[in-house]
Amino acid sequence: MSDLIVVLPPGVLAGQTDLARCELLWRDGQREGRADLQALSEISGDRSCVLVLSAADALLTSVQLARRQARHIRKVVPFLLEDQLTVPAETQWFAWGERDGDQYPVAAVDRDGLEQLLAAFREAGVHVTSVRVDGQLLAAENQARYQLGDHEIVVLDRYRVLSLPQAVVQDSLRAIGVDTAVLPAVRAQSDTLACLDAAVQAGEGAELLHGDLAPKRQKKNQQSARVPDRWRPPALVCGVLLLVGWVITGVQAWVYQQRADDAATQARALYEQLFPGDRALRLEAQFRARLESGAVGGDGFLALMGPAGEAVAALREQGVQPRRIQYDERQNALELELNAPDYETLEALQQGIRDKGLQAEIANFRNQGKVVTARMKVAS
Repeated sequence: MSDLIVVLPPGVLAGQTDLARCELLWRDGQREGRADLQALSEISGDRSCVLVLSAADALLTSVQLARRQARHIRKVVPFLLEDQLTVPAETQWFAWGERDGDQYPVAAVDRDGLEQLLAAFREAGVHVTSVRVDGQLLAAENQARYQLGDHEIVVLDRYRVLSLPQAVVQDSLRAIGVDTAVLPAVRAQSDTLACLDAAVQAGEGAELLHGDLAPKRQKKNQQSARVPDRWRPPALVCGVLLLVGWVITGVQAWVYQQRADDAATQARALYEQLFPGDRALRLEAQFRARLESGAVGGDGFLALMGPAGEAVAALREQGVQPRRIQYDERQNALELELNAPDYETLEALQQGIRDKGLQAEIANFRNQGKVVTARMKVAS
């Protein structure tokens, strides 16, 4: 996948052009167009972007160095260009290209402006991996003219490149003694963008992103996680709904667990009431063992206990509490010791057991203030 080439207008490093408001030229393979910075974010997607600065924002020159001197080019270039700079060398960022004979092409730009430019593209979500200057990219062909927006790039030779507004090109060239008659016709903007693209692919020009400004590798997970702006509101809504669903599910699970724990506690309490002296540690296993050992009367017990238990459970909210149960296997009879709030409730329990097809008789009862203690005999 080819890089996205973005051509910046003159004056962008000096703050003379508002980057947020201007439209930028771009080329993507065979496609090209104009877009603002926000739109470029969607056009670039996850691909790398190459910024092309105007020659009007850079000092394009060359330095002559022997191979031994070239080993220290980073240190010597600022001193060699001091006479050509109109600003302090420490405010500039220098870059150099491949050796051409004994000459090294050099570009110098304002460092603060370059860093602010990179920050603006980074905030817009555009991953910039290279910054070059149009004058150096187009300098391979001498005596050439290229159109870029409302400016024209005039290449006189490899190290003399001018970036001029179209309205003043003729007057400016005559002022410096250039015969415009010998210059070829101006190449159309589409041809200029194609030439810039080819030069970038060929590695022409000095790379400004090196050393401290070298681009950081973009992590794949960051690329894949990046969501286009138009999908962010729906994605946010879906995320909120999913979070709410998880919270509701968690609350339901907690409520169900609480109810299960309460039911288990009630079952242990009932077991210990039915079988005094036997602690309910492993309730299901203990009850199953009693059934298998015959300690609760086998099928006869279950035939009585099932309906009687349902009748007792129906009146638990009215204050009926079983205290002890005893089964007479010989008579196939069940004796229940109960607490009830009054005698009428005992009669209601007796009638409830009889309605289930069993015989029930209140053997005796004793009134203890607000509680009535009684024994009830249940038989088939």
